[in-house]
Amino acid sequence: MRRFLRAAHGGFSLAIAVYATVGARDEAIGALLEDFPGIVCARPGLEDRDVLSSVRAACGAKQPPAVFVLDLERAVPFDGKDQPALRALNASRDLWPALGCPVVIWLPEYAVGLLARAAPDFWRYRSHTFEFAGERLAQADPGAPGFPGHAHIDGLSYEAKKARVAELEARLAGLPDPVPGSLRPHVAAWQTELAYLYQLIGDYTRAEALYRRLLATDEASYGPDHPAVATDISNLAQVLKATNRPAEAEPLMRRALQIVEASPGPDHPNVAAVLNNIAQLLQDTNRLAEAEALMRRALQIDAASCGRDHPNVARDLNNLAQLLQATNRLAEAEPLMRRALQINEASYGPDHPHVARDLNNLALFLKATNRLAEAEALMRRALQIGEASYGPDHPEVASYLNNLAQLLQATNRLAEAEPLIRRALKIDEDSFGRDHPSVAIRLNNLAQLLQATNRVAEAEPLLRRALQIHEASYGPDHPIVATDLNNLAMLLKATNRLADAEPLMQRSLEILVAFKRATGHEHPRLRAALATYRALLLAMGRTHEEVERALRAIAPELLDDK
Repeated sequence: MRRFLRAAHGGFSLAIAVYATVGARDEAIGALLEDFPGIVCARPGLEDRDVLSSVRAACGAKQPPAVFVLDLERAVPFDGKDQPALRALNASRDLWPALGCPVVIWLPEYAVGLLARAAPDFWRYRSHTFEFAGERLAQADPGAPGFPGHAHIDGLSYEAKKARVAELEARLAGLPDPVPGSLRPHVAAWQTELAYLYQLIGDYTRAEALYRRLLATDEASYGPDHPAVATDISNLAQVLKATNRPAEAEPLMRRALQIVEASPGPDHPNVAAVLNNIAQLLQDTNRLAEAEALMRRALQIDAASCGRDHPNVARDLNNLAQLLQATNRLAEAEPLMRRALQINEASYGPDHPHVARDLNNLALFLKATNRLAEAEALMRRALQIGEASYGPDHPEVASYLNNLAQLLQATNRLAEAEPLIRRALKIDEDSFGRDHPSVAIRLNNLAQLLQATNRVAEAEPLLRRALQIHEASYGPDHPIVATDLNNLAMLLKATNRLADAEPLMQRSLEILVAFKRATGHEHPRLRAALATYRALLLAMGRTHEEVERALRAIAPELLDDK
C-alpha cells in the first residue's frame, strides 16, 4: 500500500483495499496515517446518493496526499436491487480524476462483489495496483482462499475468470529472476489467487501444484506453525477433498486447526473456517456426531465474532442444515437454510455463486418434502447462476444439472431429464475421471431414468459400476452404499431375479440399522428399506412368521417401535 501511495502521489489513481475485519482495517489505516499525514478519511452516509460529493465535502479546500473512502458498504442498501449511490459512482467516474490524488476504497471481502456488479464502469476504472491496495492486512481465512477479495473472484463470470487467469499467468511469467524482496508478498498473493482460480474453473492439477509450491515456500520462510502455513495447508486440503482423497486431506486440515487454535486463538473466525472444513469431510465419511459438534462450535464462534448476519454465519448455517437433513431432522434444517440464503443474498447480491449453492440446497430440501414447483424454480435459478459463474463444463454446474434432472424425472418429464443427466455425467468424468463418487451419483441417476423408460439392460451395468465406485470411495458400510445396493436390488427384483436381489436388500438394511445405532439418528431411507425387504421376502414365498424372524434378527428395535 505504501508503494502505491508514493507512486500515485500528485495524481489520481483508484485502488480497492479489501480487508477481513474492521479491526485489521483500522490498524492498517492507523499505520498509514503516521507515514502519510493529511490523508482524508471520507465516510459516506446512508442518505448520501453521490459518493463523490461526500468525498469532496470531506476534503474541503485541502489537497490531501490521498483519500480513503470508508464504510461504503454501510451507506448502500445491500438487500435492495436499486443502488442509487453505486449507480452515481458509475455516472461520476470521469469526474474523480479532478481530485488529483490517489483514492482507496476500503471494503470487506463480502462487499467487493456488490461494487463490481452495481458499478461496473467505476470498478473497471481501478488501477492495476489492486494487489498493492489489497495486501494481507490480517491473516487470511484458512478455510477460504488465502488472498483478499475471494468473494469477488467467486462472483466473476466464467469468461472473466479465464481472463484473470491469463492476466496472472502473464504477470508471473514476466517477473525478474530472482524476484526482488519488495515484490515477494505480492507474488505470493498473485499465486494464491491464481491457484484458487484454477480450482474454480476445475483445473485441479494446476491448483494442487501451485498450492504445494506456496506451502513449501511459506514453511521455508516462516516455519511450520505460522498462520500463513495454515492457509496454504487448508487450501491444499480442499483440493484433495474435491478430488476424492479424504485420507490425505484430513491430516492436513487437523494440522491447520492446531496452528490457528494456537494463533490467532480458539475463538477466532479462522478457527471456525477450519472446523467447517473438517466437519464436512467427517460428514462425507459418515462420522456425523463428530461433524455436528464441530459445525455447532464453528457457528457459535462466527456468530460471536462476526455478527449474526455475516456471510461466515450463512456458511455455518448451511453446513449444519445439510447434516440435519442427512439425519432426518427436517424441521430443524429448513429455517437454517432459509436464513443462510437471506444473509448471502443481502451480502453478495442475487447472482453470486454462494447464493446459487444456497438455492440448490434449499431446492433439494423442498423436493424431499414434496414442494416440487418451488424447488424447480430455485434449481433453474441456481443453474443459471452456476453456468454464468463457472462456465458450462464445471462440476458445480454438473451438480445443478443433475438435481434439476432428478426433479424433472420425479414429475414425469423424462425426455427433458435425460440429456441433463448425460451432460452432468460427461462433465464429471472429464473433470474427475471415471472413478469419482460424483460420477457414481450420475450413473445411478441415469440408470434410474433408463429403467423408467424400460431400458433395463442399459441400466444394470451403470448401477453395478456406481456401487463399485462408492464402495471403493467410502467403504462397504456407508449409507450411500446402502442406496446403491437397494437400487441394484430393485432392478433385479423387477427382472424376476429375487434370489439375487435378497442379499443386496438385506445388506442395505443392515447398513442403515448400523447407521442408526452409531449416530442415534434414523436415516431417512431406513423405514423404506425395512418395508422393501419385507415385501421381497414375502414375494419369495416366505411365511409371515419367517419374515418377522428375519427382520427381528436385523432390526429388533424397529419392530418393537411399531
